[in-house]
Amino acid sequence: MPECGGIASEEDSRAGPHRRPALFFCPAGRIIPALRRREPPATPQPTTVGGFNFWGPARALVESFGMTPLSDSQLIEFSGEHLLHELSMFWELTAILPGRSPGLETSALLESWVIHLRNLIDFFCQLGRSDDVTAQDFFDTPGAWPPTTPVVLEKARGRANKELSHLTLARKSGNPPEKAWPVNELFGEIETIAKDFAAKASDRKFHAKVREFLRLPRAEARIWIHENVIHSNVIAHNFPSTPLDRDALSTATVIKRNR
Repeated sequence: MPECGGIASEEDSRAGPHRRPALFFCPAGRIIPALRRREPPATPQPTTVGGFNFWGPARALVESFGMTPLSDSQLIEFSGEHLLHELSMFWELTAILPGRSPGLETSALLESWVIHLRNLIDFFCQLGRSDDVTAQDFFDTPGAWPPTTPVVLEKARGRANKELSHLTLARKSGNPPEKAWPVNELFGEIETIAKDFAAKASDRKFHAKVREFLRLPRAEARIWIHENVIHSNVIAHNFPSTPLDRDALSTATVIKRNR
């Protein structure tokens, strides 16, 4: 069997022990690609959350719970706007829906309610994805709020995904009894979890006004919303270049300033 030898370029020869010859050749004219340069292992990097660096097992734990890198003050602002939006819309829609006459507006309100239901299930009960903010982020100790989803909410979340958020074969045709959404039952599940969360979340991360809202009984909570929250719709009239621009809308939820 003919012996094979190696040829390395001048640059390769100076590259040190991590460089292999660029080509092997055999007298029979057969050329064999050589192994490429072996890169040294990368230096481990920490995961930074709220200004703190987490290494090793602590890093793995933080990443497993999907914690957001938002600071404490940013979490307070986030809960005072975006979480409050989800909660207040869900509370208000739950009160509005029962007893409504069938029609387009009722369908739109119900579908809005289902979207807010799913968002709150994801917030309180799921790990979340890389850019999601979840209930676990509002605790000083990683793992203090382990994400668990009650069976009834897991079923509702699956229905919301399959029957509303996506066009799937799981959508139900017509109006069979199993297509109805048990509004008050599902609200009660979310309310119980939300109140438990509000009692345990960190004062350094969770907005005090949202905690105040979640401590109230259901009837008083609606009064609190009317007295403390502004739901606004902004029409994009600043850019009237096309009719479409003038028809564009957005939503915003803010806490009223103390007078």
